Amino acid sequence: MPARRELDDAPERITSVQHALAGAARASVLRHVVHHPRASHTEIVASTGVSRGSATTAIRELERLGYLVADGPREGRVVRYRAVDDQLSADLAALSDWLLD
Repeated sequence: MPARRELDDAPERITSVQHALAGAARASVLRHVVHHPRASHTEIVASTGVSRGSATTAIRELERLGYLVADGPREGRVVRYRAVDDQLSADLAALSDWLLD
């Protein structure tokens, strides 16, 4: 598998949003949670077709990038997620500006 190439001279938030959208699992998980706030891991897997392991990895990475957060306290073993809309919108706008500049 070829190594992932980073964007040249792009600010960190641009590379973050590019990384979030570059993987099919991350993009699918993010899109699902944007449209279905408070989605659980099980719901994400069932709705996207992403494997449990890939969903877990995608959720962790999207949390690290600042695009997903746990929404409220755990419900037993269930964690529900929501997108950080302001951060995602700002970074997508910055990516658009960077691409069109």
